[in-house]
Amino acid sequence: MTRVKQYISTAPNTATSLIRTLAYMNPQRDIDVGLNVVTLAKQAKYNTIWISNQGFLGKNDTTVSKIAIHADHTFFMKTGNYMSNNIDDDKLLDIVEKQLEKYKDRNNVIFIHMMGSHPDACERLFKQPRLYPDQSETINCYLSSINKLDHFIEQTYNILSKSKRSFHLSYFSDHGMTVTSDGYNVDNKFKHNYDVPFFMLSSDEKKRVDVDKTISAYDFMNIYAGFLGVKTPYLDANRDLEHIPNNDHVRVFDWDNYVSYQSLQ
Repeated sequence: MTRVKQYISTAPNTATSLIRTLAYMNPQRDIDVGLNVVTLAKQAKYNTIWISNQGFLGKNDTTVSKIAIHADHTFFMKTGNYMSNNIDDDKLLDIVEKQLEKYKDRNNVIFIHMMGSHPDACERLFKQPRLYPDQSETINCYLSSINKLDHFIEQTYNILSKSKRSFHLSYFSDHGMTVTSDGYNVDNKFKHNYDVPFFMLSSDEKKRVDVDKTISAYDFMNIYAGFLGVKTPYLDANRDLEHIPNNDHVRVFDWDNYVSYQSLQ
């Protein structure tokens, strides 16, 4: 396992964060949605598969869909917005398993977009037990949804292992939350609204590695290109995970402006 100790999202909610994470942004902060994680993988001749439990159309969904539609194969559990239906993230695993079997002779890149702990977390649990009865119901559900996420990643790893092929699995959250004893919500005022996990698992990893750096998700495209082994003029090959320097001056998008992460509460 390789874990980045401090990984900071680009923005405080899904629509604004993922478009800035998964598509190319030039130094003037113009986003080119046509240059994205999917098209980069296709450039390297990978078979690309996008599997989503978020919405396809909607105020908070369409920006991400503009990236997803470049994939060779797309699966959206919801044709409306992300709230149009409540479907268990675990259903995504059935599609993953079937696609791996269908394309077992191809080199695949699979993108999985979960609902995760998105409010209301109680609705996201399905069969997952509430594990923190000493907490309020809302926080019990929120914490239990993180246990559900752990189990989801474990199941994904097991499915990949069963394929008997080498693989690399990366996970990151697109934004954090403001969490209090009474509940949790999306916000933009605090560092923890941008503090997110980012770790990698691979079939040939033998030890745990902690990357003791502060890394901005604005560098995800560079890091991702390093994973794929792809070089392209619009990305910096010197900013792969191994060589990227510690970033003491991370800036984030707060819905209105680009601000210093250190200026947040």
